[in-house]
Amino acid sequence: MVFLTRRWNVALLIGLLCLVASRVLMPDVNVQPDSRRYISMGLNLAEYGTLSPAKFVSGVQPEPGLGMGGVYTALEIALAAKLHKPTRETLICLVATDETENCEIRIPALQGLYIAEIFIFHLSILTVSYLLFTCQIKAWLAVVISLCFKETQFYATAILAEPAYMMTSGLFLVAWLYAWKRPHQFKFWFWCGLALGLTALVKPGWNAVLPALGMMLCVLAIWRRDLILSMPRPALSFLVGVCIIMAPLLVRNIVQLDHWGMSDPSYFALSLSVRAGFNLMSWTEWAIGWIFYLPLSGAGRLFGYEVLEPLGWGDASYYVYGLNELSHLSMGQGGPREAVQYLWSGYFFNDPIKAIAVTVLLFWRGIFVGHVLGMLAVPSCVSFFFRVDHNTRRLFFLLSLPPLIMVGVHALITANIYRYNIPLIVPYAVSMAYFAYFAIQWGMRKLPLTVLRKVSWLGK
Repeated sequence: MVFLTRRWNVALLIGLLCLVASRVLMPDVNVQPDSRRYISMGLNLAEYGTLSPAKFVSGVQPEPGLGMGGVYTALEIALAAKLHKPTRETLICLVATDETENCEIRIPALQGLYIAEIFIFHLSILTVSYLLFTCQIKAWLAVVISLCFKETQFYATAILAEPAYMMTSGLFLVAWLYAWKRPHQFKFWFWCGLALGLTALVKPGWNAVLPALGMMLCVLAIWRRDLILSMPRPALSFLVGVCIIMAPLLVRNIVQLDHWGMSDPSYFALSLSVRAGFNLMSWTEWAIGWIFYLPLSGAGRLFGYEVLEPLGWGDASYYVYGLNELSHLSMGQGGPREAVQYLWSGYFFNDPIKAIAVTVLLFWRGIFVGHVLGMLAVPSCVSFFFRVDHNTRRLFFLLSLPPLIMVGVHALITANIYRYNIPLIVPYAVSMAYFAYFAIQWGMRKLPLTVLRKVSWLGK
């Protein structure tokens, strides 16, 4: 077993921090359509102490309201605005105009938070890999591979929830793995609950992990009756951790807004409208989708771009139909609750076989995080699962389970784009590091022979 010295580890950590910082501090700040929504929530909180999704207007007190998720992101934007006046002025400018070029971009306070969050994400991958392999070389290879995923670079400059999403999901997977390695130490389950609660404050969809895991544990208890006695205390510790994080927001929503939920229900109705649009695809389009949703599949040359347009993002796509027409149609039924009922009954339960089939197809679309690199990562995970010993296989399955649950949730209720599934980078990097390590070993064994042959040839 090869171990790195402390100096090497410190040097690598400093190098990692510098690389992350260089990515975050790139001159072109990535302002996405959703960025202004998060900025408004943060500025409303910083200026008036009010959590509100209303567009920020200086001097105008907003009404308290429910955001479309991103409470954690609003908190960090508010913190950055409070800490640094030029950051605050930049954020106010970005909200006031649709043209980013009209603003002088200076957001060092927010970028400092992003550096810390993305650095912690890569440290989480380092920790998870070491827990699985107890090999520092493999652990650092996993970090290097995670840096190659374009999402870790593209969203480093984005004023979005993704930097926080990387950090909280990474911390959750570290705590989750620690908890399963030491199931009788309840503090790990408690920390796991805290991390899951934070992740749900960033991405509300992660609330679905709780019932999904609960159902799986109940099914497992049927087969393993001995677990019935050992499950309650870890489960209680886990739930206490989640509640500590989630309760303040839930109580606020109940007391102030009379809403028993964590986010604006109209956001779920809009997301489900987009997803319901895909259920309108024909079975032929469904079959083509398995090729089309592969990165660099060349499906356009095979089937023609006009055939593929409904499956994409253009004006004639099911995505745009769901976003525009279907969302207006569903909201015309009444409020958000009536819209959701209308969508479930009219586009899912009326044809459950089609709905399940499309969900599986969108699951397929969502797993290729990293685009082309995802095409290597998916078979790498499968191969890794069957090559390692039983204990490592068990831990790797547990590590992959929460991200895969969320891929399924996103496939059921959203269009399932790659950035929703960023936590998949963790198991992907781990499995690819395993094969990269042996590839390097093989190359090092072959290299001396190759050099000797060249030297002997030159001597002739």
